[in-house]
Amino acid sequence: MVAVLFLTGFIAFAIAQEQSPTPAMSPRDVHDVVLPITLLAQLEKAKDIRETLALSPDVSAVAYDTIRTSTDNADWMDNHPHVAVFRAGRLAADLDVTEFAIHLSGPIRFTDMNIVRSRSDNPILIAAFALAVDGSGTFFVFIGQQGNSYKVLATLHGAQAQLRFNHSAPDRVELWTADKSVGHSFEDSCVWCPKYYRKKVYAWRNGRLKLVSNSLDEEAHSPGDFDEHRFIIQ
Repeated sequence: MVAVLFLTGFIAFAIAQEQSPTPAMSPRDVHDVVLPITLLAQLEKAKDIRETLALSPDVSAVAYDTIRTSTDNADWMDNHPHVAVFRAGRLAADLDVTEFAIHLSGPIRFTDMNIVRSRSDNPILIAAFALAVDGSGTFFVFIGQQGNSYKVLATLHGAQAQLRFNHSAPDRVELWTADKSVGHSFEDSCVWCPKYYRKKVYAWRNGRLKLVSNSLDEEAHSPGDFDEHRFIIQ
C-alpha cells in the first residue's frame, strides 16, 4: 500500500463520538480522557484512556493503558499499551502493542498518534511509543484496514526517534534516529546529551516499508526536540 503522506494533526474525537481530552501522559501522570460508556464497555483491559483519534466519520482509534499509573509507585512497568479501533461503534481491533515492540528491552509508554492516508485515501494510523524508563528508545506502529479488521501493517524503531513526511515525496517516510553523542564516547554518552542523527528513508512498496537510503546528518540535535514532536510535516 503506497502511502500519500500528509499529516492531519490532532483530529478531535467528536465526529462519531464525544470525548474530553486531557494533556499527554508520562509514566508518572494520571489521565482522565473520557470515552463513551458504549465503547469503554468493549475494552475489558482498559484502565486509563490515553488518546482518541477519528480516522473517518465512522472509524475511531483509542490508545489505552492496562494499568492506571500513580505518582507514588512503578505500576506502569507492568503496563501493556493497546490501540483499539472502532467502526460504527463496534470494536474492530484491539492490539497489544507490546507484542510488536520486540526491539525495546523494557516497558513502553504511549506518546502520540497521527494519521497518514494511502493513495486510495484509506487512513493509516501511526501510534508512537517510547521506552518508559528513560525515553531512550522509540517505536512506531502503522495500523490500517485489512478486510473487515485492522492490523499492524508495519513497524519502525529507533533511538529518541521522530518520523518526518515530505509533500515532495508523498510515498516516503523519514525515520530520524539518534546515532551518537557529541563529544562523548559511546560509553560516556548520556541519554539527553546533544546527538548526531541518522536519517533512514523508507518507501511503501507492495504494502511494506522498504529502506531506500541511510545517511548521517552533519548537524547535532537535541533529543528533547524529537521527544516533544514525534511527527513532523515538511
